[in-house]
Amino acid sequence: KQLSHIKTSSPIHDICVSSESSIALAAYNEVKVVSMNGEAMTTIGKHEEWIYCACKLSGDTIATGGKDKKIFIWDLSGRQIISQLTGHSNWVQGIVQIGEDLIASYACGAEVIIWNWRTATKLQTIDIQCCAAGGYHKGIDFDCRRGLAIGMKDGSIRIYPDPLNSTHQFTQLPKHGSNYIYGLQFVSEDILASLDNNERTLVIWDLNQRKPIH
Repeated sequence: KQLSHIKTSSPIHDICVSSESSIALAAYNEVKVVSMNGEAMTTIGKHEEWIYCACKLSGDTIATGGKDKKIFIWDLSGRQIISQLTGHSNWVQGIVQIGEDLIASYACGAEVIIWNWRTATKLQTIDIQCCAAGGYHKGIDFDCRRGLAIGMKDGSIRIYPDPLNSTHQFTQLPKHGSNYIYGLQFVSEDILASLDNNERTLVIWDLNQRKPIH
């Protein structure tokens, strides 16, 4: 059943659970925290421009990225920015946690950067055409057994088993559909789901066979 109905005055681009009792919203350029019952909504801060992605880290800490090419690390309980990560050359459209202290973020048509978010340190940059320019793409996901999956601009998918390895070795799934990977999600160690929004198609991949199941 529906527990609550929450309405904002700005478009919501992403959400993440911030605690057992609240959810963080990326609404236009603002970060908002709302209770699960929908009774209270608080704006805790903002980016300079649109926020495209949000990712829960640990406790009441989240990361957000957006059109201003920046990543902010937020302490939601203290309602403040802990640190700011800069180094992307284009819009930040996806953030995923890949370790206790590590996140991977990707910029529109540019690069993926691996960070230690606690120390605000850039650890590795993977220069790839990782998504099509424009739009709201979430073509990145991580599985601790498989590695970091990234949707490429040509419609293929790369999986980096060790994204911190400077050789940037990867396995590649072939293009299937159009050139736009809008979303990726590991279903299990052996199964990956990808979304081709242009063709309105959800593709389920067998990672051992490197081909679609259906």
